[in-house]
Amino acid sequence: DSDLDTDISYQWENIDGMGTLYTFPHNDEAGDQIDIGFDFPFLGGAYSQCIINANGWVGFGSDSDAWENTNIPSSAAPGPAIFGLWDDLNPVNDQCNDDCSGYVYFYGDGEKFIIRFDQVVHWIGSGSTEGIYDFQFVLYPNGDIELNYNTITGIHDATVGIQSSSGNDGFQIASGSSAASNNLSRFISTDPDWLDLGENIMGQLENGGSATHNIDISAVGLLEGEYSGYIKISSNGGSAVIPASLTIGSSTEFIAGDTNADGILNVLDVVIM
Repeated sequence: DSDLDTDISYQWENIDGMGTLYTFPHNDEAGDQIDIGFDFPFLGGAYSQCIINANGWVGFGSDSDAWENTNIPSSAAPGPAIFGLWDDLNPVNDQCNDDCSGYVYFYGDGEKFIIRFDQVVHWIGSGSTEGIYDFQFVLYPNGDIELNYNTITGIHDATVGIQSSSGNDGFQIASGSSAASNNLSRFISTDPDWLDLGENIMGQLENGGSATHNIDISAVGLLEGEYSGYIKISSNGGSAVIPASLTIGSSTEFIAGDTNADGILNVLDVVIM
């Protein structure tokens, strides 16, 4: 969140003159599925297409006409979906009333896929306050997501976050009147790729033979905490799963030569070496 982290700056992808207009049959429904341009990994799945719902969310499954946003994760909410600004929005659509306004565009170049809600108006009804929102989704092939908010005017009561198809897994980033603001960027990242098997991950061994394989572990860009993974070995002679773990701590100190990491230099370290 660029408002909360001084190391993160506000971003905006300009697709003026390049984006394709997306059309809606109704102000609470999505239009046709569109190609993303790559397989986008999201909460256990991989999707080459998506739908854009008029109410400020992008989905990878069935559409929903739910205009009244809720907290997530929830089985009452659409999914699998990314909620950029889920609210009762009213872009130009095939059944426009007098108050519909704003358009939605999409653009992809194989390296990223961008969806922009361009000056889309909030539904104006009894007891509602007018608002106009300019924001975008940016999807990357590695599963990373950017939610960028250019100008947010008027009052809103929106939901921002992600959730799975069943609604039992997800994360609510923000909700209510503070869900978005001007010149704000939010970044959602997949699990860090800290365990690297390298390129030469296949080979042959004679009966009774052995080989050494180097595995790289990197703490670059990781926050403090515990990370766990595994290495799976498959062969015609059997398979094995080797667990791997990594602990990152800002105050951790390592002693050179302490091969068993017990904080003491003694003969046990020599024996291990």
